[in-house]
Formats: sequence, C-alpha cells, structure tokens
Amino acid sequence: METLYARALLCATGLAPEEAYASCLHAQFLAHPDDNLLLSLECTTDPYAAACSLQSHFTCRPLDRIRFGRSLMSALRPAYAAASDLQHFTDHLYILWSCLPAQISQEQPFWALSYAGEPLSWGDEAQTRQLCETMLHHYDPT
Repeated sequence: METLYARALLCATGLAPEEAYASCLHAQFLAHPDDNLLLSLECTTDPYAAACSLQSHFTCRPLDRIRFGRSLMSALRPAYAAASDLQHFTDHLYILWSCLPAQISQEQPFWALSYAGEPLSWGDEAQTRQLCETMLHHYDPT
C-alpha cells in the first residue's frame, strides 16, 4: 500500500502522470481482489481523493516509512530528470510535502520537500539541485 500511496500523492500533486498511479492500483487490485480499499480506489477517478483515502488507511495502520520513502523518491527521480523548470518542480515538491502525514513530514528525506526550492530565491540553482539529489538518493545504498 505504501507504493500505491506514494504514486497517488505524486499524481495528485502533478508530479507524475495518472497512468503511473492507475497501473500500480490495477496490479495491486488484481493481486488482492478481495481488498475493499483497493476496490473502492478502483471506483475513484480523482487522484486527490484516492490519496486522501490512502492517508486515512494509514491513520489506522502503521506506515512503513522506509518502503514509502523508497517508493516516493524512486518515482520522483524521473520527474526531476524531466523537469525543464526547476522552480516549477520545487513548487510541486512543497505541495507534495504539505500533503504528507504530519508524523513523517518533519523527517528526512521528506522534510527536504518543503525547502528544496528556497535557494532559488537568491539564484542558487546549484544548491537546490544538491538538495534535490540528496533527497532523491536518500535510500540508495552507500
């Protein structure tokens, strides 16, 4: 569910295409056709509503932060690589951060979503890129 939640958030905040979320959902639903949440999500066309439903799911069950973080950062890498406007990309990172559950929003690498674009305000694109790349590769083996 963590991967699906990450995909829904990225789709809802404009950082990933809806097809990425839909294909992940369909695969999980085919693997678990008796899951009522997945059935409900199959009937939901609004990605923001789907993200909210998944966030509610994790208020009752523990969110595996590492699995969620790996999924989120892995799915964000192509969006970063394809971003032609770094300011626009980091604006969407902030929106993504504001949608995260409070219990993880102040932890790294998630907290970096909230401030990665700040150096752009004084023209420091290199620092913003460094912040983004550090965040995106947080879970990579060292």
